[in-house]
Amino acid sequence: MKLLATTTAIVALSIALAGCGAANKPAVTGSQNSTATSMPTAEPTTAAASTAGTAQSQDHAPMMVKYGMLSGSNKQISEGNVEIKDGKVMLTNFKTSKGPDLHIYLTKGKDVQTGKSLGKIDLEKSEQTFDLAGADLNDYDSIIIYCDKAHVTFGTTDLTDTPMDKPATSSAMVTKTGMLSGSNKQISEGNVEIKDGKVMLTNFKTSKGPDLHIYLTKGKDVQTGKSLGKIDLEKSEQTFDLAGADLNDYDSIIIYCDKAHVTFGTTDLTDTPMDKPATSSAMVTKTGMLSGSNKQISEGNVEIKDGKVMLTNFKTSKGPDLHIYLTKGKDVQTGKSLGKIDLEKSEQTFDLAGANLSDYDSVVIYCDKAHVIFGAADIS
Repeated sequence: MKLLATTTAIVALSIALAGCGAANKPAVTGSQNSTATSMPTAEPTTAAASTAGTAQSQDHAPMMVKYGMLSGSNKQISEGNVEIKDGKVMLTNFKTSKGPDLHIYLTKGKDVQTGKSLGKIDLEKSEQTFDLAGADLNDYDSIIIYCDKAHVTFGTTDLTDTPMDKPATSSAMVTKTGMLSGSNKQISEGNVEIKDGKVMLTNFKTSKGPDLHIYLTKGKDVQTGKSLGKIDLEKSEQTFDLAGADLNDYDSIIIYCDKAHVTFGTTDLTDTPMDKPATSSAMVTKTGMLSGSNKQISEGNVEIKDGKVMLTNFKTSKGPDLHIYLTKGKDVQTGKSLGKIDLEKSEQTFDLAGANLSDYDSVVIYCDKAHVIFGAADIS
């Protein structure tokens, strides 16, 4: 009996297992080979297509290229080229004012609060690379250099699309020139040349003042201008980075004392073809002979050449605070002071200070303290 019961249980289990297999086995409606081929194709094909689409989408993002040129903000220097390519944000020719905890952000409308930090800035490196970190560039339009600790923006740039087969063009390719001349009875003179993204001062000298800076301006308005850096009072040749500024937005250079809020010198900027050197008053020669005025003695020869005003065989009555002026119609009020007269020297030389000689027709020896003309000469 026990053997019969065991045999019956085994048979029942076998039948149950056979039924399970039949339930899981697909029905055959055609040939076995046809069924085996057609069944697995639909779903895996869809998955493969989906995978290919995802791969294509992922490959597309790194191919997007954007460019920018950083410029300083909030009186900070932060400049250099930005290129976004192959999933990387690259800074080249980069430099920045030093600040604690500087970071680079991708932003929309230059809003750091909604932006994406890409990493910490190295203050010493001119070339730095940051991972795009999976960011969708369609969500951003700018780059910010930002001090997280002080909550201050040090520099910004808008991002622009540039075809891969067309290099970006910038103000670095524009050449402009100018000649500084003094303002507000200050001396600030020399040649200005803007080329290859640099502002270069040559033959430069200036009256000494605290905290002098060089500005790019529109209409010589410092308030809306862009500071390019601090002036070195001792150097005759100085170079400043254009800091990504668009030269189309500016028409002049200003030497400005930030502390005293006084303009020391200015020049208009003009476009000059690269194959045509700038010409200036330095190439013009004019002469004249001084004669005394107002019962004062002031005599000698005047020669203007190579950007210099030279007095020879000069002598003058003594007076406090005598200066030499370039004037139009001998009008000192609208004239340009070239410097202080040495009462003892018969030969003296003064820089033309970038003045345009076509604006003047005379030289005047004038006592600033007594407001008296000691001598004058027509120049031709």
